[in-house]
Order: sequence, then C-alpha cells, then structure tokens
Amino acid sequence: METLEKPRSPARKVPLDGWSIAAGGGASSVDDLNRIGRTMLDTAICARASHDGKAAMAGEDASSPGMRRPEREWLADAEQAFRQATAADASNVDLHRKLGLVLIHAGKCEEAIHTLNTAVRLAPDNADLSMLLADAQRTGGDYDAAVDTLQQFVAREPGNVHARLLLFAMLYIQGDHLRAWTEYECRVQAYSSDFPQPLWDGSPLDGRTILLDAEQGLGDQVQFIRYARLVKERGGRVVVKCSRNLYRLLLTCDGVDEVIPPGEELPPFDCRIWLLSLPHVLGTTQDSVPARVPYVHADPHQVERWQGILGRFPGLRIGIHWAGNLENRAGLDRQLPLSCFFPLARIPGVQLFSLQKGAGADALDERPEDLSLPSLGPYFKDLQDTAAAVTALDLVITNDTSIAHLVGALGKPVWVVLPRQECWRWQRDRDDCLWYPTMRLFRRGWNASWDETFAGVDAALRDVLAGRAAMHAGVDA
Repeated sequence: METLEKPRSPARKVPLDGWSIAAGGGASSVDDLNRIGRTMLDTAICARASHDGKAAMAGEDASSPGMRRPEREWLADAEQAFRQATAADASNVDLHRKLGLVLIHAGKCEEAIHTLNTAVRLAPDNADLSMLLADAQRTGGDYDAAVDTLQQFVAREPGNVHARLLLFAMLYIQGDHLRAWTEYECRVQAYSSDFPQPLWDGSPLDGRTILLDAEQGLGDQVQFIRYARLVKERGGRVVVKCSRNLYRLLLTCDGVDEVIPPGEELPPFDCRIWLLSLPHVLGTTQDSVPARVPYVHADPHQVERWQGILGRFPGLRIGIHWAGNLENRAGLDRQLPLSCFFPLARIPGVQLFSLQKGAGADALDERPEDLSLPSLGPYFKDLQDTAAAVTALDLVITNDTSIAHLVGALGKPVWVVLPRQECWRWQRDRDDCLWYPTMRLFRRGWNASWDETFAGVDAALRDVLAGRAAMHAGVDA
C-alpha cells in the first residue's frame, strides 16, 4: 500500500504536488517513489496524446505556448521522483531506465544518455535499454553512437526484430543503404503467407510471372512501386497486389502488367516478393535509387477536366494537405495546423486548394470567412482522382503522408513539411529527396514551432513568385 502523507517535519522529503514521501532510505520509500514516478510519467504521456489529438482535430499547433504546460509539470515531478529513487538504489536497472525515459520525453538528451549508459552497463543484454539508449543518442543528434549501440546489441541478439528495425533506420539515415536494407529484411519474420511459390532472389525471370505483394501504408506502396519497372526489365510478367485505393493508379505504373485489389482472385504466378524487399534484392545504394519520374500517371481526360476548372483561378495554384489518419498515434506529430497555411493564402498571386479528404477536413469550417480555399477532396474517390487534380496544379505543399509520395511519383513539384522526428526515408540535414527529384523538404527545428517552420515556406514561396514575375517580365520585354 502506498504511503502518502502531508509534510509535517523537517525530515528529508520529496515534495510532489503538495504531498511528499518519507525518504528514510528503506525499500518501501523506493517502491513508493517508483510508483509515483511511473504514474506521473504515464500521466504526462497521456497529456501529450490528449493535447496532440485535440490540436490536430482543431487544426492548431500543439507546440503553442501553454499547450503542454501540464505535461511539463508531470515530467518534472516524475524526474524528481526517479532521481530520488536511483540515488537510494543505484543498482536498480529499472529505475535508471524509467529516469532515462522521462529525460527523453523532457528533451534532456545528454542527461538521458548518461543515465541510460549507466543502465546498459548494469544490464548489457537488456533489449529495451539498448534501444532506449540508441533513441536518446539519435534524438540528441549522435547517429554514429546510436548505430554503435544497436550493432553491439544485435551482435549479441540477432533475432531481436525491434532492435534490427531501429538499426535499419539509423543505417539508412547515415547513408549506408546496402546494410540498411539487409537489416530491414527482418520485418518479414512477422509476415504470414499461404503462397507456396518461392520468394524471388533477383535472378532473371525468363518469362515467369512474379507477384509484387504490397505491404504497409499507401505512401510506402506508392514509393516502392517504382521498382516494378526494374523487375519488368528482368524479363517477366509483373502482377501487383495492392490496396484498393491504389488500384486505378497502379494500372498506369511503368512496368506493371496486372493489378489485383484486395478480395479478388490472383492469377497464376511463379514467384513472389514483398514490395519493400525489392531495394534489398536489387542492391539499392544511396547512389542507385531509381528516381526517374513520373512512374505513375494521371488519367489525361480527368486532367483536362481539372485544368478547365482550376484554370479559372488566377495566380500560382497550390494544393495543400495537412492531416493523415488521426487514429494513428505514431503519426500525430506529422499533422500540420491548417492555420499555418492561412498566411500563404494571403500572399498576392497565390491561390490555395484543399486536397484534404476525410480526417482533418472539418478544420476547413474554422477558416476565416474572407479566405479563399476551395476544397477538392470531396471529389476524390481514390488516388487516381487525386492524381488528376494534382497534375493540374502548379505545386503541392503537404505534411508527411501518402499525398507527398503521390505528387513526387507524378513528377510534380511538392514541398513536404516534416516534424521534429522525421521518418528514416528523408534522411537528415538535406532539403532534397533521393527518391523524388521534384520534392523539397522543410524541416521543423527541435525547438521551433510550426509557425516558425512555415516562415521558411512563406519565404520560399515568395521567391518562386518573384522568379515567375522576372521570367514573365523578360518574355514581355
């Protein structure tokens, strides 16, 4: 039973939100600190999830001043509790782990690394500790140290899929793509398949039919379907199994002979491969990413229709997208506040169009009444419809979602606004993308708000307008 009492003597206490725990050094004191620290950490994480979710649904910036004050307070109390507990029981690995986790959440990466190094020395075979240490090192910007930590652990436990996936991401970000894709193959251990056909090893197909079995999200499928052309060049017939939302789009993909949506019977085939295994099988390096675009195509009749509609609007026509699946907790940090786009809409010579469909689209109801922001999303049944509208636009500005991959695959200009903790595919410290030549990346700094990030987007957009004006002036002269 927890021992909570009001402060009533000058004895050493741990002040926590008006209460304290007797800290006499006994086991019960450490247990109490552990319980309370864990409760405060859990409460802080819930507070973050609540604020992020509400902000995303309301189209607000979750990092706005005061938005996360309760979270910071809970984290401070959790840190205090675990520091007291580790001081009383310095050999307790679990307490060091929890303190390290609190420090990561609080953004104190150097202190977290020091704490977690202590924990790893105490328990070098603990997978959670090694991955947590690597995460702290990555968050602090020391990717070399993160890779070293994970390699040491994976050498001892090569069957740990979570550690190997994290190692994949670190290697990829560092540019060691051959080793990264090798590590990434560990993911298929969790996949199940009833197909008796063998997995393809990259050898010549010699007229055989191969099934490219799509996996993961829409964006992943769009990004990696580019490999169909390379597979086709090996001399076979290429059949793709994909999400229904992509069926019509992938019918236009270079190298694809047949597309099968979910629930439909597959044709006979001779071998198969998971779609995201193709970079490994084909030996993709940082210098050999197949980046020829476009590799999917919009329906020309739909494009002509959209050009007629959108052509009535003067100026630079820009599609915007800000929200993905709000039920995906891991993706909440990638949501953009719709309000960040409002200053762009007021730039002379700019006309914005919403590409948002479904989750997040209701944020349009809160836009200023004098702001012109036509919504195209309700006219999209699938990504082929979206592709046609995008092709008729001059530029798309979006969050990290399938729309970014679609526009890049179409070879259209696209600006992607990334969160603090970017996905592996964007690497780091670069504003271009190996996979999409027409893509530009805008990265949110660790201490920056979305509004500060969009200041860079605003400046870049004004540069584009100035360039267009200069070009038109030269033509007129």
